[in-house]
Amino acid sequence: MQRLYISLPNQTQVLSWLKALTIGQRHAKCSLPQLQNIYIETPYVQLGRALVFEALYKCLRSRRLPLEDDGESGAVQALGHNKICALLQVFNWEGSLGLDERQKNAIEALIAGGLHIKFVAASKNVQVFKIW
Repeated sequence: MQRLYISLPNQTQVLSWLKALTIGQRHAKCSLPQLQNIYIETPYVQLGRALVFEALYKCLRSRRLPLEDDGESGAVQALGHNKICALLQVFNWEGSLGLDERQKNAIEALIAGGLHIKFVAASKNVQVFKIW
C-alpha cells in the first residue's frame, strides 16, 4: 500500500495511528513499508495541540528522515530491521490547525527536506493552507 486515507473522529485515535505509523529506533518497526502518501481527515482534532503535533512531527520525521538511508534509492531500512521502507512524499491534514510559530517552523523544515504538505482547515468557511 502506497497511500493511506483515514478519517478519525477523536484525538485518541489520531495519536494511536500516528504512533503506529512512526518508524521507531527502539523496536525498529516499519508499518506499511511502501507508504508514500498519508491523508488524515479529523474535523474535531486540533493539530496545534502539543500531544498531537509532537506525534505528527515524530511520525513525519521518522518517515522522511530515515534511520538508515543509502542516499540514492529513496528507500530506507530501520536499523536492525529487514523491511525496506519507502520515503513519505506527501502528507495531507484536513482538520483544525491552530499551529503556533514554533510548530510552523518545524513543518517548514520538513518541507525544506522535500516533503509535500497540504493543510485544509476545517471550518464553516474552508480555508486551504498549502505549502509545497
